[in-house]
Amino acid sequence: MTSIGSGAIVVCLRFGGETLSAESLAGKVRSAMDRASVGGARLIGVGADGASFSFDDGATEEAIDLALGVVAETSWRVGIAVGELATVREEDAFERLSVGPAAIRAAALARIAAPGEVLIDATIREAAAGSLLSTGRRLAAIDDGDGKRMRAVVLDLHEPWRRASETSLERIVDPRVVGRESSIAMVEAVEPGGLAIVHAAPGVGGTRFLEEIGARAARSLLIEPTMGSVEPLGALRYAFARAQQGRARELPGRFAELLDRLLLGRGLDVEAASELIRAWIGDGFGSTVDERAWLLIDDATLVDRSTLEAVGHAASGPGVAFAIVARIDASDVVPTPLAGIVVEADLSLKALQPHEANVVLEEACGGGSAVSPEVVRRWVRRGGGVPLAILESLRHGLTVGDLAVRAGLTGSSIVARSRASGRGRVLSAHAWIARRL
Repeated sequence: MTSIGSGAIVVCLRFGGETLSAESLAGKVRSAMDRASVGGARLIGVGADGASFSFDDGATEEAIDLALGVVAETSWRVGIAVGELATVREEDAFERLSVGPAAIRAAALARIAAPGEVLIDATIREAAAGSLLSTGRRLAAIDDGDGKRMRAVVLDLHEPWRRASETSLERIVDPRVVGRESSIAMVEAVEPGGLAIVHAAPGVGGTRFLEEIGARAARSLLIEPTMGSVEPLGALRYAFARAQQGRARELPGRFAELLDRLLLGRGLDVEAASELIRAWIGDGFGSTVDERAWLLIDDATLVDRSTLEAVGHAASGPGVAFAIVARIDASDVVPTPLAGIVVEADLSLKALQPHEANVVLEEACGGGSAVSPEVVRRWVRRGGGVPLAILESLRHGLTVGDLAVRAGLTGSSIVARSRASGRGRVLSAHAWIARRL
């Protein structure tokens, strides 16, 4: 674990560009001094090729602002370090000639920095806490006679603070369903009163698949488990509550009363609940896909038995106007209350092919031009072809700073922050979510 340093923060500038005349270099130093003075820094020394400035302990943000400002104007090589300082002579409020470990450490970093690069002492509080974003790491020798070394991070000049990267999550959008065309066609061939079973392991896209079926239909009702609730008809009650938020539907008087009873938690018997389902979905099953009605059940094995019995009862009578699609895990069997319904389609959703997974990631980023090919290749691999794992690995990369958003001539693009970004194990969607949160 990296220790946290305390004391003054020193910003050391060394010129690293083309050869300049003495007067030209002096002009650049004076410009840096003016910027430092406005930013609340003190001049602690002027050397043969630059200058050093100090800030009070805790003023890391001000020190970084100074570094970013000077490298934007001139190819300074910049080192920022923390430690003790002792005053040699105080000329005025701005000039306070000083010496000490902080100045030595900052100079060591500036010495190995590339022109236009800012190296940050890894013991600075914000660096140790991971609040700063970096494009790499360095090891510098401290010129103190003991042969000691210090660790540093290469500051990301485009996006130095992690808090800025967190807003990048807003860029991620839900991609369309990819690679499931034949499976969708199988489901849409199911006749009213029939059942389609969709086997899908967590993260493979089973829930998203059901949503796509519902979005293409004239009418649908999505039932999901209530996760831990033992309330009879609990899943059906929540399904109707969500459906009412999406659209208002007028029901005949008796069924409106039944719906009110269910939503208020007063309970219904299975027969009344099945009648309510049929009334809500309506009559008729159109000849075209967009005229059809579906009752969709996600994680069917976790849905309360009373809800499943009501669904089975509703599908068993004459004139059924809807078909049922139930998603279960890859190794699960059809729940007993649905076993009496004719299974007209039984399919399994697998991980995507590489070219399909590429499309998912590109669309999540806003299109192929909005993400680098390197990011597509690395993050698709880390998701193992599982749609949710791909999306969560992408969100994780943006959250921890492995990914950055860079502006270009044709708009911004998501890129790998460093050569090491995106290299690692393939993880499940659950593991990526746990890492991010």
